[in-house]
Order: sequence, then C-alpha cells, then structure tokens
Amino acid sequence: MEFHDFFTGRASILLDVALLIGLMYLIARHEADWELSHHLYGNPKALLVFIPQLLAYRACSHVDFHEIFALLILLTSILLCLRFLFYVTWHRAAIIMACFMPYMIFITAMIHRDRSEPEHLNPPLPQEQFLKSPEKKPLPAKEL
Repeated sequence: MEFHDFFTGRASILLDVALLIGLMYLIARHEADWELSHHLYGNPKALLVFIPQLLAYRACSHVDFHEIFALLILLTSILLCLRFLFYVTWHRAAIIMACFMPYMIFITAMIHRDRSEPEHLNPPLPQEQFLKSPEKKPLPAKEL
C-alpha cells in the first residue's frame, strides 16, 4: 500500500470523519450540541451529517469535476452544518474549518496526483546494461 492509497482509498472517508469529529471535540466540545455515545461509532449525529458530504466530495473529485469548486462547496457546507446543526459559534466553526482545510487540500492534491501521474515516463533499464564493462577504444597515435 502506497502513501497516497492510504488517503485516497475506501477507508479514507472514515479518516476524514474522524479528523473532523476530533477537531470538533477539541475546539468546541463545551458549546457544541455534542451527543456523547458509548458505542464504537462515536457521535452518530456527526456521522449522519458529515459522511454524505464527504462521499459527495470524493465522488466529484474522482469524476473530473472542478476540484476547487467542489472543495469550496464542501467547506462551506460543513461550516454551515457546524453552525446551524451543532450550534457552534461562528468563530469556532471558522477555526475548525481553518484546521480541516489544509487536510482536505492535501487530499485533493493526492487524488489529482493519482489521476494525472503517467505510468512510466522512462522505461526501466535492464541491469545488464549497467553491469557491462565499457569497451576499450584504442587511443589515437600522436604524430611527430
């Protein structure tokens, strides 16, 4: 598994949601409408709100939709969801988005790199070419 496969694979949606819920917990845990739950899934309200948004963003990124436009729509929708569904104040929601934005820009770059990277620019050279001894050429004789 390569480095970019970890961030662009199927389980990466869970990483996105976990990061967003973690930021929400760290920055706005005392003022957000936080549903504490004791099962494996964490905050079910946040999962129901954020997973469809992140899935729609990944789908738009993989089908050659304008990545910057899709990213702006995603970040704006998450900001509005934080404000109106989780009752986080505007400045804390903006702080959460400011922390989440570099991660999503990195993800967009990894998805774009994965699609635009050519297979092989230079074909691999066989090892025998490097192991051959250079042919000795006779030196030209000097005329006197």
